[in-house]
Amino acid sequence: MAIEFYCPTCQTMLRVPEVHAGKKAKCPHCQSVAEVPSVQAAPASSYLEPLKDPSVSPTNPYASDPKATASNPYLSSAAGSNPYGAPATTQRPRYREAHRGGTILTLGILSFVCNIFLIPGIMAWVMGNSDLKKMKQGVMDDSGHGMTMAGMILGILTTVVPIAILILYVLLVIVLVIAGVAAN
Repeated sequence: MAIEFYCPTCQTMLRVPEVHAGKKAKCPHCQSVAEVPSVQAAPASSYLEPLKDPSVSPTNPYASDPKATASNPYLSSAAGSNPYGAPATTQRPRYREAHRGGTILTLGILSFVCNIFLIPGIMAWVMGNSDLKKMKQGVMDDSGHGMTMAGMILGILTTVVPIAILILYVLLVIVLVIAGVAAN
């Protein structure tokens, strides 16, 4: 069981193992040396008496720590007291248009599975391109950027590859016709 007591200098609650009863201990908060009581002494009056330093509260014993009150170089000056870097009242920006990432990704996958007359691939390519431009301008919600990009890439691949294969077949037929004519 641990012995709990308050530091006489900074009123920080300290907890040490029972084997250190009667010994001296250094407060990790203010670096002052205090004697560990021999019995667990948490005087009831210490809860009712005001603290010596009014900036130190029982809920936050590190409030008067100079390291804690020093400015944080990782927070912007507009951040205030919010540790996440933005004011507490900041809300997510409202966009005029919702993203269509799911639809574009579905069209991209559909074009990969069954590209009927290249229509789903072309649709995914065109819709993805226009949505990415709107996301870049800040008009459209950019939380679907990854899905939009993936759907557009699938649309591009499933449109360009069949056209390239068709061009290669046409060139092959032309070469075979020319070779057949030259052989006769």
